[in-house]
Amino acid sequence: MAKIKSVDINKKHEQELIERLRDSGDLYNENLGEWRVVPNISTAKDMLVVGRGNKEAGAAALIAIENHPYYGKDGGDFASRISIVAGLRGHSLHESTLIERVEPIRDAAGVYITQRGDAQTPWDLVSPVGQHSEDWDYGVSGKRKETGKGMTYEAGSDVTLFADTIQLAARSGGVNIYAGGVGKTLSNGLPNEMFVGVNLIGANRIDDYDAQRTIDDTDNDYKIPTYSLQPLVKGHSLQRYLNRMQRQIGDKANDKFSKEIGNTITKITDIVALFAGVFSMGAGAAKAATTVAEVPLIINVLGQAATDMYNSTVAEINASPVFSDSYLSRWNKTN
Repeated sequence: MAKIKSVDINKKHEQELIERLRDSGDLYNENLGEWRVVPNISTAKDMLVVGRGNKEAGAAALIAIENHPYYGKDGGDFASRISIVAGLRGHSLHESTLIERVEPIRDAAGVYITQRGDAQTPWDLVSPVGQHSEDWDYGVSGKRKETGKGMTYEAGSDVTLFADTIQLAARSGGVNIYAGGVGKTLSNGLPNEMFVGVNLIGANRIDDYDAQRTIDDTDNDYKIPTYSLQPLVKGHSLQRYLNRMQRQIGDKANDKFSKEIGNTITKITDIVALFAGVFSMGAGAAKAATTVAEVPLIINVLGQAATDMYNSTVAEINASPVFSDSYLSRWNKTN
């Protein structure tokens, strides 16, 4: 059987990215940014700014309170937005440019709290809901549907964190993410009856795929799209399924072992019968010669059957989280 080779192709790329980040930025080498100025922020009546910064602090940190540029236009209500920003407009800030609205995608880092808005739109994010390709197989055909971003979450409240790196650190653990089933109504008053769940999306891309062909291991012509958004594995459910498979393998090994033992006993019985005079000398000799010739094969088969039985038992034991090579995490869980 060919050995399975696993190579982490992302490891080198990740290291290169961290090295590039380390060698850039305001405090590293010669890259000091384009300008060091105070933001020129509009004093529009629907926008309140706290902490404009000063010449020494540069863009500094600020809090902008405003109506949503779309849902709050023309005096629309229930559409407020709060932006807590460190580095307004990021590295491209210029004092000659009048900033009338916060544009999250251009900021260095920030927390954006919106009462009513389109959650993915400011960052051009792909949505886990809806169709992303014309034939549900964008990863293979390359034919995307419209923008390929799916169905945007519209007219709802959202909280978005945006930066080069985002970290959640808990002193004693317990980082919990709840998705759905909280509260009776949504922020817009609609009944809270459904939920989408938790989605982990890499590279801001989703490739639609054929779920049935994906799980059909006999369909060698179908290539699973690289960016297909697939379900996470639930550890104990996987363990139960694998245990069932191991038990079936063990049962077959037991049956095979018993059968080979039975065949061996039969052959030995024939040899004993020879010496007891049950068979003629010629017939007995032939059986004895055949049995002796099959001894290496019998030993090999019995050994393999015994190994299969042992391995099926050990595999169940090693599935426990207490073993370092277990596929069950001791700390991380999902439903």
